[in-house]
Amino acid sequence: MDGFRRLIGELHRRSVWQVLAIYLAGSWIALQVVETLAETLDLPEWAPGLAFTLLVVGLPIVLATAFVQEGRALGSDDGSGSGSEPLVDEPISEGQADPDPNLELGSQESLDAALSLFTWRNAVAGGIAAFALWGILSAGWIFFGPGFGGEESAGPATGGTELAVDAGQSIAVLPFANMSGTDEAEPFTVGIHDDILTQLSKIGALQVTSRTSVLDYRDSPKAIREIAAELGVNSILEGGVQTAPNRVRINVQLIDAESDRHLWAETFDREFTAENVFEIQSEIARNVADALRAELAPDEAAAIAVIPTTDLGALALYHRGRELFADRTDPQSASEAEVALEAAVEADPEFAAAWAELTKARSWLLSLGTADEAGVQEALRRTKELAPGSFEAEMAEGYFHYYGRREMESALDRFDAAARLRPTDTDAIQARALILRRLNRWDESVSAFEQAATLDPRNTDVLRNEAQTLAMMRRFDESLALFAQALELDPSNVFLLADYAEYAIAAGDTALAAAIVRENGLAGRPEAWLANQQLAWARRDFDAALAFVNGAPPSQVPFYGAITTAWRATANRRVGNEVRSRAAGDSVLVMMESFSIPSLGWREGIVSMALLAKGRNEEARAVAHDCLERVDVVRDALDDVNVATLCLALLGEAGDRDEAIDGLIRIAGRPNRDLSSGRLAHEPRYRDVLGDHPRFPELEAKLQEAEQAAQGH
Repeated sequence: MDGFRRLIGELHRRSVWQVLAIYLAGSWIALQVVETLAETLDLPEWAPGLAFTLLVVGLPIVLATAFVQEGRALGSDDGSGSGSEPLVDEPISEGQADPDPNLELGSQESLDAALSLFTWRNAVAGGIAAFALWGILSAGWIFFGPGFGGEESAGPATGGTELAVDAGQSIAVLPFANMSGTDEAEPFTVGIHDDILTQLSKIGALQVTSRTSVLDYRDSPKAIREIAAELGVNSILEGGVQTAPNRVRINVQLIDAESDRHLWAETFDREFTAENVFEIQSEIARNVADALRAELAPDEAAAIAVIPTTDLGALALYHRGRELFADRTDPQSASEAEVALEAAVEADPEFAAAWAELTKARSWLLSLGTADEAGVQEALRRTKELAPGSFEAEMAEGYFHYYGRREMESALDRFDAAARLRPTDTDAIQARALILRRLNRWDESVSAFEQAATLDPRNTDVLRNEAQTLAMMRRFDESLALFAQALELDPSNVFLLADYAEYAIAAGDTALAAAIVRENGLAGRPEAWLANQQLAWARRDFDAALAFVNGAPPSQVPFYGAITTAWRATANRRVGNEVRSRAAGDSVLVMMESFSIPSLGWREGIVSMALLAKGRNEEARAVAHDCLERVDVVRDALDDVNVATLCLALLGEAGDRDEAIDGLIRIAGRPNRDLSSGRLAHEPRYRDVLGDHPRFPELEAKLQEAEQAAQGH
């Protein structure tokens, strides 16, 4: 205990405590400087940690130096003998051997040599060397990138249309805040956000989360790190937009999700012109690429610098048209999208992106029979004239072949070209997925949907399409799990719920379908009439099935209206109401007289349903045969297989049961939306019409075999 007190006294007498305090204060200042440099220069996470480690290593060296040097100074202050006493100075106890004088001399010389190393000059030199090492490593990281110092960067893509993207180069752009505070400014703010996403998606080295997945985070109270984790990205871009009659101000900040520190931030305040708006967007894209060290290829830099239009009015109409077209399953939205985009190209006839979007809108309407091909061709021609070989032109032509002409190989060629231009664009990837399944490349389709879901993890449309695809492949367990996953993101989506119930019936799980309908109130939702009708049929409650189809909402699209009316005619026939069945059949025939759609076979299938409802079985059989001659399950492995299934079932209802059962057995091994063991067991058009046919067990066995093989995929 006396020795410990003497040690503490000696440390105090040699000013070691003062040196410790000075060292700790200096270390704190040094770490603050390092933190500032790390944030300013975007140094890696190991930089501050390395500096801290060097300071910790230096602490005992500095304290030892202070102990030795201060002791020597005190021992030779004035030669008066009042210097420090030896720390251990006890007489040799009785009986203890005297030390070897030669050993004592050698030990003293070694001790003196060791102590001579602990000088302030050596301590300072060591500190300078340590921080020189830190500086060299940090500078190396700045000039040579993440690969310097042990971090590996992602290698180049190895082929195909997918690009290997460094995890550190993934980014989500949160919805921008409307700083103007007016409803009038909201569409412009949304448009700016959309355009910046488009600009960033032109940079192949960036993995950009698509718009659909980030919309839910508008005004979210969640922390940046939590949002980034949910989206699977490493950085977040957020900002706000404020407009005045002659000025536009856009502020943005790029944040590293892990450390929550700013990688880059800037406020742009310019005259409110279209040129300035696009220049700001280009600057944002370039700065984000620089901050994330994403290499910008010359063609990408050129694409980012393009000014699509100089007309702010045309730009606003374009944004409006894109927003409406995204909701194109609503026929009213699709029609309004065409109107808005027509106004955009009228305001600026040189606006290539607007022409491209108009091509897509008109192609979709052409597929519904509410547009003519000449209008689509005109919009596509202008797109290709103004922006030949561009991403927008490739996508527009792809949708023309897909929607407008049902030319799947040509559509895939164009979507592949678009994906090569923007390898991480979700629209291009999902378009490829939709086409691949029609070309009977189902596994590739699922892979493409999975890639799209990785880039757009909260996009329920992607998840829904993938779930439908898996169900058609008879991978029901995976399909239903994916529907449930999508509903966790959007639990009130009635169309998603209706699909979930329909495919539960296809899987043979009517109890699950009933629970979905009951727990989500679907029975009272007119939009879910088809799912409700199918469940009623599975329960053989034909009156309820008729009530559901009678409650279906009216449609402005003749094709949809004809389908609903044909089902209404069939439902009336099931309950024995011949008068209403014939009247509904007449309505369908009138609708279809001047109606044609590129989906070959659907028209004949609907007409055959109407003729059966009117009791004209021979004519219905002839039309069903015509339908089967038109379909080509090789040309379109999705629609044409489903049309063939419908027309074969109609053949059976018209009395040609042998050909019906033979055809169904032939296609039973193919992916199919409308033919499964579950549907075979519950739908009247199979069980009631064909159930007693001698080959019906063969059809059942063929389907069960296909489903077992798929489930073991």
